[in-house]
Amino acid sequence: PMYSALTWGLHMPTFDWSKPMLGEIQEKVEAPAMQRRIRNADRAFDAVSVLIVLFHVFLCFPALYYQLMPPWALVPLFVITRTSLAGVGHYGCHRKKDGINDWNDVCFDLQYVGAHLILSDGHVSLHHFYTETPADVKRTVFVGMLTLPRLLRVPVYTAQKFGQFFSGMIIRWAHICLTDPQYPILKKNLWFFFIRIYMLVEFFFAIWCGYTITWFVQFVVTLWISLIMIVSSHDFEKVRPAEGYSDLDWAAFQTIHSLDMEVTGCTWIDIFLTAGLGCHRVHHVLPYQRSGFANIISMPILREACAKYNIEWEPTRSFVRHRLCPLGFYYLTAPAQLPALPEPKLIGGKGFCGFIKEHLSLSAWVTCLQACVTGFLGVGSI
Repeated sequence: PMYSALTWGLHMPTFDWSKPMLGEIQEKVEAPAMQRRIRNADRAFDAVSVLIVLFHVFLCFPALYYQLMPPWALVPLFVITRTSLAGVGHYGCHRKKDGINDWNDVCFDLQYVGAHLILSDGHVSLHHFYTETPADVKRTVFVGMLTLPRLLRVPVYTAQKFGQFFSGMIIRWAHICLTDPQYPILKKNLWFFFIRIYMLVEFFFAIWCGYTITWFVQFVVTLWISLIMIVSSHDFEKVRPAEGYSDLDWAAFQTIHSLDMEVTGCTWIDIFLTAGLGCHRVHHVLPYQRSGFANIISMPILREACAKYNIEWEPTRSFVRHRLCPLGFYYLTAPAQLPALPEPKLIGGKGFCGFIKEHLSLSAWVTCLQACVTGFLGVGSI
């Protein structure tokens, strides 16, 4: 919201790589004994990931076909497996892009928010490098949603996301392939087509088994928890300076501007339940690590460096109490607005009169209709 392409140079962070904190961390992480531990951690992470995939497939097909579980049990289990697999895909997107080493990044799609095909650009490049600066692409996650009137926000945005899931992502993918046949590589194209078709098979199979309502309930719950989770790992709600991001210490800056989150209090479980955001400070300092388990065993090294360089180590945040509830309330009740500098333009104005006016605004209703249509068409909403 504070980013202007006309003044992009002011928002471009620069880092002083000669500062010693990152070098000391890397030296300890790259020690032979530590590297052996990290390789074992990566293998363990992938093994657990495979088990979660298998359990998710079991829920989607045998559990529905044989009616092994009631809907009240299926919905939370679907939310847990989809969120966990989003974490698996989150780490997969940081791996080598060859369609083999990054086999798991397709799992990111299963929580209905985004597509793994664009994560290497939108997440790895445009978020990690610009963390919490005005140019951070994650700051714009809810910009489109906030243009919708408050009472229509949840149903319209949910409809748009369903449209993207149902047809929009595939149409957008086909559009990219036709306009730029060299992007992405063939293996990534095949993985993308596989996961999008697989998700549709899940959907139609659930309907065939008579679990239509159950499927839509888990879709809505998974979608909105995932949306809030995306912006929970940083303090995006805080106003940051518009410039002055030069000669930064990478390790210190990333540690200060990232948050660790918890759900159960067990880091090894929460790395999945937070979609890979449970050990987020290490992840931002060492984004090339291949797994959440590698982040966990590297955390003592980062904490030791923070103590040495007087970097405050903030307490781990509770996702439910500290992030989901306050952020959800803010984004669902904020006035409908258009992005503008220096502050957004309210569609209806402030107060109760503004609330009424935004729901009577013809342009707001047109925006709602466009959001639903472009969701199904893909081009224009993705």
